Amino acid sequence: MFVTLLNIRGKAKRVLLKFLCIFVLGGITWLSSQAVASAYAVGEIQVQTSTVDLYPYSYPSVTLSQPTALHKGYYIYARGVQWNGSYFYTDVLKNGQWVTYNFGDVNLYFGPGDNVTAVRFRINGSSGYCRIEYNIQWGMFTYDYYESSTMAANVLSTKTSADNAYSAASTAATYALNAYDAANAAKASADQAAANTTYNGQSAAYWAYLAAQGGVDTTPPMIQKVGGQNGATCTTTGTFYVVVQATDNRTGQLQARVQVDGGAWTGWYNIPQSAIPVTLSTIGAHTITVEVKDVAGNTSQATMTAFRV
Repeated sequence: MFVTLLNIRGKAKRVLLKFLCIFVLGGITWLSSQAVASAYAVGEIQVQTSTVDLYPYSYPSVTLSQPTALHKGYYIYARGVQWNGSYFYTDVLKNGQWVTYNFGDVNLYFGPGDNVTAVRFRINGSSGYCRIEYNIQWGMFTYDYYESSTMAANVLSTKTSADNAYSAASTAATYALNAYDAANAAKASADQAAANTTYNGQSAAYWAYLAAQGGVDTTPPMIQKVGGQNGATCTTTGTFYVVVQATDNRTGQLQARVQVDGGAWTGWYNIPQSAIPVTLSTIGAHTITVEVKDVAGNTSQATMTAFRV
């Protein structure tokens, strides 16, 4: 888990660390509840047992008497004994607000710090009914000193281990974040150094490429053929497709563009892959000019005549 944590930074890292703390502290709270679960009653105990029928929108409520002892708790047990189409929820009034704790049969314990003052039962549907029987005990409870001391020691040890794990995770995450930032800074410095290494407006990488190619390319491409698609020399529709073949002294994609009768140029097309469409606007002969360029920007031109009939 710590390895995964190292790959997370910023807000996500903090959220994950917070979740880790909540998870560990939740485990500690669970252990504490296990210690209380071994409690037994020693005095000032009150018990209420009853059977009640639940119908839609009726919420039978039981107010819990408050024992005067410092250590007090509540055991709440309820189960359905007969129902038709609906079962029941159990709510407790905790800190002045109703909180839903369970759907269905319950066996709950609330300790001194839970501030529970009432319990109610309600049906889960808008029709039908459910008959339940419940048993509520409240008063002062205690538990064996040796057992509770051992559990408390275990809880304290778990908390210490959790604190140490949190500290180690936080330290490791900080180291990982620092290393990540350092790597980003180094990359930015390298990129800036490469960008600053220029000559005549071109980067060092550009000049290295030219050197590998044998120096600056000033040789224009050679146009070998200009013609109509599939050997055509005329069109009846006004659209004519020009096919261009050319070679160059260097490797790289050649491109071509076309104009008709000295008009506007088309866009650049990769050749020989593309047939370039042009429009012959009037009946008769038209002069088609083709310009080819290589990767270095050297250009060559050729012409042909096409007809619209």
